[in-house]
Amino acid sequence: MRHWTGKEDGSAVRMEVEANEFARLILMPPPPWRKEMAKFRDPDLSHIITLAGLFDVSKEAAARTYAQYHNEPVALVVANDGKIDRVYQDIGRFPRLGVRLGTPVPAGSLLFRAAKQLNHPSTISEARAEICLESDWGKPLPGLYEQVFFQQNGFALIMLWAELVDEEESDGWEDKTSKQRLQERQSKWGHGR
Repeated sequence: MRHWTGKEDGSAVRMEVEANEFARLILMPPPPWRKEMAKFRDPDLSHIITLAGLFDVSKEAAARTYAQYHNEPVALVVANDGKIDRVYQDIGRFPRLGVRLGTPVPAGSLLFRAAKQLNHPSTISEARAEICLESDWGKPLPGLYEQVFFQQNGFALIMLWAELVDEEESDGWEDKTSKQRLQERQSKWGHGR
């Protein structure tokens, strides 16, 4: 389910992308998708697994739509044998990624630290934003969380969740660590589920 970048020429490529988008909208129409997503709060890969089963689509197709419609800024990275294969994100909301397709997943990623349990999402962990995000000069990077879902044949789905602090939420948050802020959010929403 690749996405046309505009740099590619040829009507065949455009038709393939348009056909993929049409199929995605037929299989996962936005109104029922949003209704189901509203049942979840903070991002979690287990939601993607649930939604994929509910809409009878692949986990990757569900991940792409999840990244597009989730209220929080998330990016979903498909890795194969430790290399970045595809990335799904809402470019307007998620910070600029500093990793490129075909390159190795950064060494500090949870992909290399989490217990490799097939078909079971890892816990959500604080990530080092500087290993995968680019920043504008003089601006601090947002808090970043990471979760991994190991699959067969060397594939893994990696969720990156950027914590963009809203001005209204920021009172007292700057004195807390990212881990404390995550725990506070999870307790508020019943562990994000």
